[in-house]
Amino acid sequence: MTTGPQKLQDLSNHEDNSKSLWKLPSGQHVVVSRVLAMDHGGWETMIFRSDNQGKVKNFQELYGTRRFESHSQSINNLMKETYV
Repeated sequence: MTTGPQKLQDLSNHEDNSKSLWKLPSGQHVVVSRVLAMDHGGWETMIFRSDNQGKVKNFQELYGTRRFESHSQSINNLMKETYV
């Protein structure tokens, strides 16, 4: 039986920068990163492939948006767009 995405760990929790490690139903680990990117005019939320410790393997984003989104909302949007 496949379960939904699981949040494994907060990697940082700062006002302008937050990251968390997730495990998708496929077994793939990903990092959700949200930053206040003033060069883009505001918030940016992205998801990257990672190892099981949260080290990003590739900075090609699996999902991204230029707005503030909770980490769980970003994961849900990724799952709607494509199954990783």
